[in-house]
Amino acid sequence: MIEKITKIICNGECVSFNVVFSKTRESKIIYARQLIQYFCYEFKAGSYKYIGEQTGDKDHSTVIHSCGVIKNYLETDKVKAEKIKLYRDMITEAVAMSQEQKIEYIKHKISILEKQLIAENKRLIECQNIYQN
Repeated sequence: MIEKITKIICNGECVSFNVVFSKTRESKIIYARQLIQYFCYEFKAGSYKYIGEQTGDKDHSTVIHSCGVIKNYLETDKVKAEKIKLYRDMITEAVAMSQEQKIEYIKHKISILEKQLIAENKRLIECQNIYQN
């Protein structure tokens, strides 16, 4: 999920995927990183600590700060708030697609298990017939 969020934000902010988690202090890159951390937390990609580790080896307090910065923009900057809402919609759609893929995978696994159960039941019936005869 973190990778999907990162790709969406990097594309939207015109920031290189390779640079976004670097040590640079360029404001454009910091803002993109803050958005990524905010959405990772909002979409429950992990704890503050985990998100920090996955987004440039940052401390949990950095992620908390990033979330606060983005929440502040939502309340005070109409232009950024609109773009943040657009990112939220895009990420929701991307996550929903992966949920559908997960459901298909689970259905596939259940189908395999059902076939295995049927085969095992047939084997048990054959064993019972042999034992009874």
